[in-house]
Amino acid sequence: MQRLTSLSEADEEKLRTVLRRLTPQQLRFVAVRPHCNSDAEAAREAGIPESTVWRWPQRVHQAVRLMSGDGMIASYEILRAGLPKAAMKKIDALDSKDERIQQAAATEILDRFHGKPTQSIDATVHGPVSIMLTWGDDDNRATNDGDAADAA
Repeated sequence: MQRLTSLSEADEEKLRTVLRRLTPQQLRFVAVRPHCNSDAEAAREAGIPESTVWRWPQRVHQAVRLMSGDGMIASYEILRAGLPKAAMKKIDALDSKDERIQQAAATEILDRFHGKPTQSIDATVHGPVSIMLTWGDDDNRATNDGDAADAA
């Protein structure tokens, strides 16, 4: 997996493990806490009663400490946790009363699953054309102007 932060590998793995055990409410708190002066302020910012924050397990505060220097992992895990809900929104849109919304949802789902269809271009070109094909390493280069024989 790609490294997203300047944390040591051990701390990065510890943070990922802790974040995956948090609830969505706790993840919201962890996301806003570095920008607040206190737990109470962060609770208000996240729309969580302060009394709830005081009852949370130590791993919530451990997550805040671990991500204090870099929020990339926390943001990644927050988005990852929201994927099922986001996917369901797309599925729900298939049942919309508005056919345009249904079509847009269907297209997006198909494009994400199968990839966007390729598009061909019909063009008329006037004048000389140079085409370079590249494959393998630099020693295997050919163009349509005679270099193909040189590359063989």
